[in-house]
Amino acid sequence: MCFSATASFAVAAGTGVVGTFTLAHVRSARELPLAIVPLVFAVQQAVEGLLWLLLEGGGRDALVGFAATTFAVFALVVWPVLASLAPLLIEARPGRVRVLSILFALSLGLSGYFLVVIIGHPYGVAIAGHSLQYDNGVVYPGLPRLAYVLATCAPLLVSSHRAMRLLGVTVSVGLAVSLAVYYDALFSVWCFFAAASSVLVYAHFAVFRARGLAA
Repeated sequence: MCFSATASFAVAAGTGVVGTFTLAHVRSARELPLAIVPLVFAVQQAVEGLLWLLLEGGGRDALVGFAATTFAVFALVVWPVLASLAPLLIEARPGRVRVLSILFALSLGLSGYFLVVIIGHPYGVAIAGHSLQYDNGVVYPGLPRLAYVLATCAPLLVSSHRAMRLLGVTVSVGLAVSLAVYYDALFSVWCFFAAASSVLVYAHFAVFRARGLAA
C-alpha cells in the first residue's frame, strides 16, 4: 500500500463524511465521544496530508514541527482517552463498566505522561519510504508502551457492543501489522488503518443498533 498526501486526504474526507452521518444518529450526550471518533481521525489524517505536502514541497521547519507535534498529540494524548471513554459511556453491564473505568483511569494517566513529554520534546517528522516517521528524540520505556496498547485496544475489546469489539480487533491487527512491517513509521501507518476502520463506529449506530444487534 502506498501512503501519500492523496491517501491521507482521501481517508480524511471519507471519515469526515462518515463522522457527519454518525452524528445524526446520536441519541444522548453519552454517545458523543464515540460518535466523534471518525471526525477526530479525519482531522488527524488531514494534518498528515498537510505534512506530506510540506515535506515534499520543502516547507518551513517551524510549520512542519508544529504539524508533526499536533499529529503526535492526537495519537498519544487524544486517542488513548477517547478509545477508553467512548466504550465506557455507552456500556450498560456493571462488570464491564468496572473494567472500562480502570482502563479509563489508566488512559488519563498515560495521556498526561505523554503530554508532558511532548511539551518538553516536540516532534519532528521525515519521509520513510511510503510513510512518515515521527520522532522527538525520546526513547519511551517499555511500561508506557505497554500501557498505550492496553489503553487504546483493550477498552474496545472489553465492550459488550459488537461494532466496538470489531473495531478493537481491527485496531489490534493494524497495530500488529504496523509493528511487524512498518515499525519505523508505526504511528503513521497504525493511525491510517485505525482511521479507515472507524467506519465501524457508524455501523454501531446505523446498522447494529438499528437492527437490535449492537450487543
